[in-house]
Amino acid sequence: MAHKFVLPARAETKHVTTRKRPVSGQVVKQAKTPAAFADMQARFTEGRGPTNRDGWNKLFKAYYVTDRLTIRDSIRQGVPARNIGMLANVLELPSLRIAGALGIPESTVRRKVRENAQLAPDQTERLLGLQRLIGQVQAMVEESGNPEDFDAASWTRKWLDEPHPALGGARPIDYLDTMTGQQILADLLSRNVTGAYA
Repeated sequence: MAHKFVLPARAETKHVTTRKRPVSGQVVKQAKTPAAFADMQARFTEGRGPTNRDGWNKLFKAYYVTDRLTIRDSIRQGVPARNIGMLANVLELPSLRIAGALGIPESTVRRKVRENAQLAPDQTERLLGLQRLIGQVQAMVEESGNPEDFDAASWTRKWLDEPHPALGGARPIDYLDTMTGQQILADLLSRNVTGAYA
């Protein structure tokens, strides 16, 4: 059974452009302006995110294909600390485990969630970076032409926890606490395009 891959309706605003991916011909939405990206994040924060796993994976893919210059303003403004919990729910991991992996102290997360406060820019960047990694996995599988019944968030969760030979036996989750570490993971994923994702 093939899935019809459509981005969540919330990403379809007047500030969104369409780009065809050259390999699969899939149409991908990306935020064209910082305001459009901020709107995508706001909907996520307000609990108006996708209602199913495929929708979440498509949202993360939209983050992945959105230009980094567009995302920069959202990073500077920060995103609400409660977004860690939302991402943790999608990944089916405890939120404090995600926060710890991102190098965000537990006390900071608890305080900022209680105060409904924004994460600092460096913390926001790492959180968005993890979302972009999930989006990268989704994009890679779609480009391979075999996305049927694939759940990028679940696959990423498993991959993050397994020791990897290219990392000297370390687990990818241990690389999420810096942007350099996240770039290493993105490069590792790119090099493994021909590998199995099941």
